[in-house]
Amino acid sequence: MNKKHLSYLLLIIVTIGLTSFGFKGTSDSDKGRLSKPTVNDHFSYIAINQILMWVANNGDGSHDPRTGGNGFYWPGGKNATKSAIFEDGLIWAGKIGREVRMNGNTHRQGLQAGKILYPGKADDPSLAKYRVYKIRKGWEEMPQGLERAAFEKDYNEWPVADGAPWVDVDGDGVYTQGIDTPQFVGDEVLWYVANDLDPSRSARTYGSPPIGMEFQTTIFGFNRTGPLGDMVFKKYKIINKSDNTVDSMYFGYWSDTDLGFATDDYTGCDTILSLGYTYNADNNDDGFYGTPPPAVGYDFFQGPVIPYDPIKYPIIIEKNLPDSAKFDGKWIKGKTNLPMTAFPIYVNPHSIFRDPSQGVYSGTLEFYNYLNGLIWNGNPFINPHTGLPTKFVVPGDPVKGTGWYEGPGWPGGPPPGDRRHVMCTGPFTMAPGDTQEIVVGILIARGTSNINSIAALKRVDLAAQKAYDLDFNLTPPPPQPKVTAVGYDNKVVFYWGDNAESYEGKDPLIFGFGYPDTTYNFEGYEIYQYRDLAGTDPVLLATYDLVNGITKILDYVDVQGENVLLPVASGSNSGLFRVYDLTTDTYTQKILRNGSPYYIGVVVYAYSEYSAPNVLKSTHSPIEVFPSR
Repeated sequence: MNKKHLSYLLLIIVTIGLTSFGFKGTSDSDKGRLSKPTVNDHFSYIAINQILMWVANNGDGSHDPRTGGNGFYWPGGKNATKSAIFEDGLIWAGKIGREVRMNGNTHRQGLQAGKILYPGKADDPSLAKYRVYKIRKGWEEMPQGLERAAFEKDYNEWPVADGAPWVDVDGDGVYTQGIDTPQFVGDEVLWYVANDLDPSRSARTYGSPPIGMEFQTTIFGFNRTGPLGDMVFKKYKIINKSDNTVDSMYFGYWSDTDLGFATDDYTGCDTILSLGYTYNADNNDDGFYGTPPPAVGYDFFQGPVIPYDPIKYPIIIEKNLPDSAKFDGKWIKGKTNLPMTAFPIYVNPHSIFRDPSQGVYSGTLEFYNYLNGLIWNGNPFINPHTGLPTKFVVPGDPVKGTGWYEGPGWPGGPPPGDRRHVMCTGPFTMAPGDTQEIVVGILIARGTSNINSIAALKRVDLAAQKAYDLDFNLTPPPPQPKVTAVGYDNKVVFYWGDNAESYEGKDPLIFGFGYPDTTYNFEGYEIYQYRDLAGTDPVLLATYDLVNGITKILDYVDVQGENVLLPVASGSNSGLFRVYDLTTDTYTQKILRNGSPYYIGVVVYAYSEYSAPNVLKSTHSPIEVFPSR
């Protein structure tokens, strides 16, 4: 990493006050440590909602460069301390003639920064313009400082010429800074371009020569509560810039999911949702997430595009795929998107479910077998319940207790432990100049138990799929007010601005149905105390709302899989106040102690009578304050 990038990263880390976390070592040769970075290995992170996730322009994902360990944290956003994923990344493989070639990002990274120039030559990966860019909605309103300056720099230098998405405001087809803008797919967006043309990296991963693929990667998330607050997305635009046709090609999304304490995990998949997930084997993730532990998963929200040809692709009839495909935000008639087509898992040590060999060409062949839904040696996986070949390992339902799943659903199966899996999709063909696009969602949810967390994860997944189908054209939540706190003798006083009181958010989901009002309107403030900066165990201290007759607001809330009508906001026509005095610690019921930290925050809520949900809220954003004489 060059000095400029290193300084940039360190400044951002200092600015947001992130701390270092430990990581778990394993017997895997490259797991538990971070290889010495080169000039083009630039890391950044997304932290717009409850997730903090690291990414790099060498294809590495969910891996923390500060520790060489777990790099996907939840909950708490930039203040999160508990981790659920050690590392993940995209895999690709196909045939050039009769030769299988593959590359990707697992415990070793196969990409280098930068685009591919004509005719098939990689640009200099050390160029500063090939860093990971990060922009955020509302950066202009941030206070002056290093973090705001970093957002401003990336916004102004947004690399449209290299493929970064943008909005043609004036419709002239030419990007004009100051008129046209970067495209905010989400509320925070990261972007980088990379390629697979470094032969030393390609050989080090799985011993294969490069193919000649360029990867334009967009990572985005939403500043929301609800399902989108526990999810981030990766959109890969892959261009074949080689002179070769790649046949029988597959993509895979590989993950080493360490859900808190890593050696008590199980994994599974849902073939209907195209979802792969990891969950705790018992109801206590000791020393990490505790009871109940969450479940973490991955979904192919958009798979590769293939012709709608049921004869050539029998999966079209098998999965009842539509006769239109989504690509670049548009629907293409006569095409369809492939779903997840295979799901292998790795359980070390195990003779069948083992990792492919790294650094040798035999690893390419082993991984290609996995992508095809076969054991590493080319034999089929056998479902122990049916005795029949299958491409999907553990596709059963642990919630219902049916089919082949880990634990009770796999008599004689491996014990809980460190799990890895690959979500696979294919085959398809990429001719020279062809472009494919896939979208992967990474999500996490906590239910009432380790098993119920799987059900909660699937509900989050379904909600996110609806949002994706709408191209995320959803109503934005109310803005977060700027809160200022002052410590006094055994007391803290905090106050906030009125910027949220003019909020009106139109709901596109109910347009055109004859409702008299299709808008969320500001309704009030909720004042909270928290146990820490991550927002643990929030306690509602008070509600200040408009005098308009709207008090307790009821809505249907998912409780253990049942829709239950519960209060989601409780006003009292109190009128609006923008100051609160805290003298008693809610958790101890004792007077505040001078010199001790306390954590408080203000949440804005808005109401729409005909929308679902009825209430939108700004995110919890705790601040720290110390009483003092």
